[in-house]
Amino acid sequence: MDDFYFISTGTINTWPGINLSIKKKETHELIGHIFLLDFDSMYDYDKKIKNILDTIEDYTTYDFLRESITVFLHNFKIDEKFRNNGYGLILRKETENVAKKHNYKYISSVTNTKNTVSQHINKKLGYNILKTHENYDFFFKKI
Repeated sequence: MDDFYFISTGTINTWPGINLSIKKKETHELIGHIFLLDFDSMYDYDKKIKNILDTIEDYTTYDFLRESITVFLHNFKIDEKFRNNGYGLILRKETENVAKKHNYKYISSVTNTKNTVSQHINKKLGYNILKTHENYDFFFKKI
């Protein structure tokens, strides 16, 4: 499935972060996108993260939350006409490559517990759940 390419725009430590897009080679149609943002920068913008971290006793003991070594994924979307073809998994794997190029050691995300597709992708890629709060799971992975 080499019928795609990636484009990235933006900066990783300024809201909303790097917009990593996947497009079809021949038609240049947008298949999907995801944003990668430095965890410290993200914390100022996402109330869900603050709420989840506030429920974790002494969350500063977690290495990936103490330092600026974690990238946060958000606004992951695959266009409906390209779903169920593996593009979501491909795009999420590419986020790990981009994060490594920027010297990050961990990736994190918050996923609605009812979003079965994102839940499946997170688990398939080896993400761990740090905390479930209300309807959201806080995932992280060492890369």
